[in-house]
Amino acid sequence: MTSVFKNELIDSLNESVIGKHMFNHNQARKQSRAKSARKLIGSYLSERILIYAPMLKCYLSHGMEITKAYCFVEAISHKALATLIESVSNARQEGDVDKSKAMIADMIKVVGTSAFNQAGMDISKHKEVKYESIYKAIKNKRVTYHGLEELNDGCKKKRRLNNTNPIHLSIAIY
Repeated sequence: MTSVFKNELIDSLNESVIGKHMFNHNQARKQSRAKSARKLIGSYLSERILIYAPMLKCYLSHGMEITKAYCFVEAISHKALATLIESVSNARQEGDVDKSKAMIADMIKVVGTSAFNQAGMDISKHKEVKYESIYKAIKNKRVTYHGLEELNDGCKKKRRLNNTNPIHLSIAIY
């Protein structure tokens, strides 16, 4: 099994990318041919990825070569979100014991899951969409202006983001 998983744009019309067998299969489908799209793939190569230290040690012991390091995230080993995890766990145990508290236990599980997902969210690709009628008003009003697509709507993409979420946190909690 490959060690690195990543999202890549796969060109399904290029035989050298998908291989002869899959290319022929795709051509035989005629009307329902697969289009080029982003897919989650397993690979032995990657650029600029964040790897958790124990995983990196495992990869290195199996022969992975690192050609360039861009950044290291210094972290202090401790139980992140410990009180939240404990309260969710206790509520779920109470829900298992007392069936009248099962609905509350499920709701607290959702709260715990959403809090964890919010902490690990990568906001670097978020967009803010506003509907404006005057092009110059959009361009002059906001520093975060990115572009405009003429569909009677203005689409803006944030240029500067203050990413305060510890995105490295979500790979270290199991």
